Amino acid sequence: MSEPGADSFFWPEFTEGEYRDHLTNIPNRRAFDHALDIALKAADLHGEGLGLVILDIDHFKKINDSFGHQAGDAVLKAFTSRVSSSVRGSDFLARYGGEEFALIAMSRNVFDLGERVRQSVENSVFKLPGGQNLRVTCSFGCALYPNDANNGAGLITAADDALYAAKHGGRNRGERAKKEERRVLCVIAADSPLALHFIKNLKKVFGDWDFEVCTRAEELNAWSERRPDVLVVSRCLPGETPEKILKDVPTLFSASHIVLVVGPIDEKCRIYMKNAQRMGLNNIVTGRLPGDPPYNIFVALTNSRDGDFVIESQPEEEIQQTVEVLVTVEQLEREREEENGIDVVDKDEVLVDSRETREKAEDDEEEMWERPATAERRKRLFVNNKIPRVKTNPMSMYAHSERDMAPVATSVSNKGGVGKTTTTVSLAVALSMANLRVSIADLNLGGPNVAAFFNLNPTHGIEMLSGRRKGLRPALEQLLVNTRYENLKVLPGPVDKTVHPENLFGRGELAEIINVLKELSDVVIVDTPPEFWTRSWLAEVFEMSDLVLAVVDQSKFSEEDTSEYAPHLLSMGVTPERIKIVLNKFSPRLHNARIVEKAFCAGFKKGVNPRVLPKVTVTIPHDWDAHGLKGYKGEVVGLEDAGSQWHRLAGEVARMAGREYAGPVKVKEVKKMGLFGLLTRRGS
Repeated sequence: MSEPGADSFFWPEFTEGEYRDHLTNIPNRRAFDHALDIALKAADLHGEGLGLVILDIDHFKKINDSFGHQAGDAVLKAFTSRVSSSVRGSDFLARYGGEEFALIAMSRNVFDLGERVRQSVENSVFKLPGGQNLRVTCSFGCALYPNDANNGAGLITAADDALYAAKHGGRNRGERAKKEERRVLCVIAADSPLALHFIKNLKKVFGDWDFEVCTRAEELNAWSERRPDVLVVSRCLPGETPEKILKDVPTLFSASHIVLVVGPIDEKCRIYMKNAQRMGLNNIVTGRLPGDPPYNIFVALTNSRDGDFVIESQPEEEIQQTVEVLVTVEQLEREREEENGIDVVDKDEVLVDSRETREKAEDDEEEMWERPATAERRKRLFVNNKIPRVKTNPMSMYAHSERDMAPVATSVSNKGGVGKTTTTVSLAVALSMANLRVSIADLNLGGPNVAAFFNLNPTHGIEMLSGRRKGLRPALEQLLVNTRYENLKVLPGPVDKTVHPENLFGRGELAEIINVLKELSDVVIVDTPPEFWTRSWLAEVFEMSDLVLAVVDQSKFSEEDTSEYAPHLLSMGVTPERIKIVLNKFSPRLHNARIVEKAFCAGFKKGVNPRVLPKVTVTIPHDWDAHGLKGYKGEVVGLEDAGSQWHRLAGEVARMAGREYAGPVKVKEVKKMGLFGLLTRRGS
C-alpha cells in the first residue's frame, strides 16, 4: 500500500524536513495544520465529505516508565508503520504530538477507518529493543465536516472530545463526535423553599440556563468543584454563620460570577454588606425579590455592579413595614440560628404566619417576577452562552487506576517569591497527614530551600548522587531526611554551594533518582527553580511528571506574565491535561479567576480540547503571608478546615496513587458519627 497521502493532491507540499517528524518520518503537526486547511477548502469547493480521526496510544506513559524511552520510541515507530499499512493512499497521516496521531480522510466513513486501524494495532505484536514482545492498543475519536463543526479548530475539538470519551469509556475503542449544547450553570445557595421559588421565577427569563440548588453551607465545597458560571448566595444560607460563608465563598468560587441576596436592609444587613465589599463582593441585591431597582436580580445575574455603593440608613418604620410584607430573609436567618441551637421552634411557624398571608404575598410577587425579557435585561456577562460548564477531568486521564509506581507532582513558577515551595510543602503535608508516604525532591539546585521550611540542617544533599549509577537506592535512602511528619521525607538540594547546577547531573541521572523515590513512596513531589525552562536538566523530570502545579501570584503576575507560562511548559514536554493552576494572593477586587485561566491558556494552540485546558485548582486568598510564615515552620494554614482546597488537590493526587484520601472531620460530623465511627474512619 502506498504511503498515506501519496495519491492526494496536497501531499507534495509536505515532503521537506521542516514538515516531517524526525522520529517516525511522517508529516508533523505543522504539516497537519496546512493539510487540514487545504482539505477544508477542497471539501467546500467540491462538496465532498471530510473526516478527521485522532488516535492515541493507550497507556503510553506507562510504557515509557516501565521500559524506558528507547522502548517508547520503538513503539511510536512500530505504531506508525502499522497505521500506515492500514489506511488508504489518499488519506493523510501525521504525528499530532506525543503519542497522538491525526488522520485526514476525504470520506464520511471515518469511524470505519478508525476502527480498522484500532483492530490492526490490537492484533499486532510490538518488538521492544530489549527483546520483549508487547501488546499495544489505541483509542480514537472521529468527527465530520461540516456535520460536527464548521471550521478546522472546531473539527479538531470535536474529534478530540470524542477521543476523550473513548479514553474515559475504557480505552481500546472509538467514539464519534457528539454535539453538546453549552449552557450556563447557575447555583442558588439558599434555604430550600426560597431557592425553589427563586428558580421557578428565574427560569421564566433565563430558560436556557441550568439551575441547581445548594441548601446548606456544608455543600458549598462540593459545588465549587462543579465551577458554576453563576453563584447566588442568600445571606441566611443554613449551616454556617453569614460571616464564615462570606469569607469562604470568594476563594471557593474564584471563577464564578457571585451574587449576594441580603433581603430588606436593616442593621445586620448593613454590617454584612460592608464586610462583603471589603472582600471585593459588590454584586449585592437588596430588598424583597426580585430586588430593589436598578440592581435587581435580573441585572445582577448578568452584570457586575461598578464599584462600591453607599449603604444608607433606613427609617425604622420603613424597615418594620418591609419585614411584615412577606416571608423574609430575616425570618430564614432566625431559622438558621435555631438550627445552630438558639431557641429552637417549629419550622413552619418561622417560615409563614399563615397560608393566606403567604399566598397573597406570592400573588403580589408573581406580578413583579413576570416581566418581558427585554434586550437590555438580557445583556449578558456570558455572550451567547459561550461559557461552558466545566467538567473535572476523571482520574482515568492519569495513566492507570491501579498504579505500580507513585505519581510525580511538580511545582513550578515563572518567577521567585510567589509561593511555589509553599505549594510543594502544603500538598506534601496534607498527603502525609492522610497516611500516604510522601517524598519531596528539592531540585532547585541553585537555591534549595525545602529543608529550611522544615527547619532541617542536612550535612549532605542531592549532589552526593551525581554520577552514581550503582548503589543508587541505598545512597539515596541515606540522604532522605525525616521531618516532623511521620510519613514525609525530604531529599535535600545541594548542601555544597560550590557545585554548579548545570554540571551536576548527566542525561538520565535525575530520572533514575525520581524512579527510586517512586519505589520508596506513595507520592513524589518535586520542587523546581524559578524560570524552570532555562534548566535543560529538568526536561526529563517534567516528562515523568503526572501533574504540574503552576503557581500564579495574582498580585505580581500581569496577564502577559501569565500567558507566557504555557509556551514554557510546552517547551519542557508538558501537555495541557497534566497542568493545574494554583492561584496565589487571590482578591476578587482584581479580577475573576477565569481571566487568569484565559491568559494562561492563551499560549496553547487553537484546537486543544477545552476540557483538558488548565484550570485553577487551589485558590489562596490575599493573606498568603500567613501561609509563608507557617510554611517556614513546616506547617500549613487551613489544613484543619475540612473545606480547605488543599484537601481537594490532595484527594486528586491520592487517587492518582490508587489510595483513598481522608481529610479532617468537621465538628458537626463528629457529633453525627460518634466516637466509634470517628475511630473507624481514621483507621480506614
